[in-house]
Amino acid sequence: MKKLANFFLFIIITLISYFLLSNLLFKLDDTPAWYEIKHPEHVIAGKPVEVLVKYHDMKTGYRLSATLHLFNKSGQYQGCIKANEPLRIIHGNGAAPFKFIIKKSDLKNKDISFVRINVNRFELPISSKKSIYNGRRIGNTVSSASIPIVKPNPDGSIPEVKTSSILQIVKHAVLEGTWIKFHGDNTFEGWFITAVYFIIFILYVQYLLRVRKNPENIEKNYMRFILITAILTFILGINKQLDLQMLLTDIGRTHSKIFGWYNIRRPAQVRFISIFASLATGVVILSAYNLRKLWRKIFLQTTGLFILFGFIIIKGSSHHKLDHFFSKKILGMSMFGVFEIIGLALIGISAITGLFKDKSATNNISDINDKGF
Repeated sequence: MKKLANFFLFIIITLISYFLLSNLLFKLDDTPAWYEIKHPEHVIAGKPVEVLVKYHDMKTGYRLSATLHLFNKSGQYQGCIKANEPLRIIHGNGAAPFKFIIKKSDLKNKDISFVRINVNRFELPISSKKSIYNGRRIGNTVSSASIPIVKPNPDGSIPEVKTSSILQIVKHAVLEGTWIKFHGDNTFEGWFITAVYFIIFILYVQYLLRVRKNPENIEKNYMRFILITAILTFILGINKQLDLQMLLTDIGRTHSKIFGWYNIRRPAQVRFISIFASLATGVVILSAYNLRKLWRKIFLQTTGLFILFGFIIIKGSSHHKLDHFFSKKILGMSMFGVFEIIGLALIGISAITGLFKDKSATNNISDINDKGF
């Protein structure tokens, strides 16, 4: 019954954490969220391309404009095509259809690989004497995912669209991404923090080995919490120089570029970070709840873990405003480094305190045994 209650508590904590964190990250994000562009998986030269722009929360009227942009394999811009009926007035909630036709002449002498739909909003003129096309643009241009273009065979048949496998995506990300060139923190700060991770790991291992001599004096849940913390510090210490989160970012970036959702990747990033952070938060809070009678022992340790998880979330979120803030220097160290050191210091103090208290208790027991009590 207790395990079932813990499971439901973990689910509730994780869901609440996900809701709060994802909403916070979306609010911090500058990417406009008023639109959704529905488009086909691929387009064919000579056939109409039908696109639907869904919009919501338009408190005033706007003129909506859409253009289809052509790109080669290298991602270089090769021209654009206007919609057949470019004028759309929008207000409130709804959907605006656009139709494009890619002529064969548009592809002549051009190695066009994919297209992208760009959408803009323009304010409507107050005076009826002014042209509706003279309105000022509102906000930034928003884009669809990249849509591959399919060229018909000479016999008029449509060739099969091949997609990359997961192994091909991972291989491409490893060989041509940023991880292979820039992984690891080879600065003094980076190696110092790496050393601190392993020192804390050694302290916890010593503590675990010592309490094994008197296991009846230590709660099993507390022992598990210490073991999890030791494993986490060891893994994070290795990852400090491996930067596996950078490799995961490269894999995600490669996948998004190949499958055409790179320009709208931000929601996926937010959801991935929120899921990871929520699961970690659920584990830490549930562990702390089960050990609430020992809150004095685990307070520093739990706080340190929260700070480390926060550091990982912020670094992994790749949010430009947060990156700019935490890249600032304090006493020669980056804010990221200071943030990480504070979390490690709290965990380290907890390990040292537990180690010396246990040593003192063990010595007292030995003295009592020597006196014959």
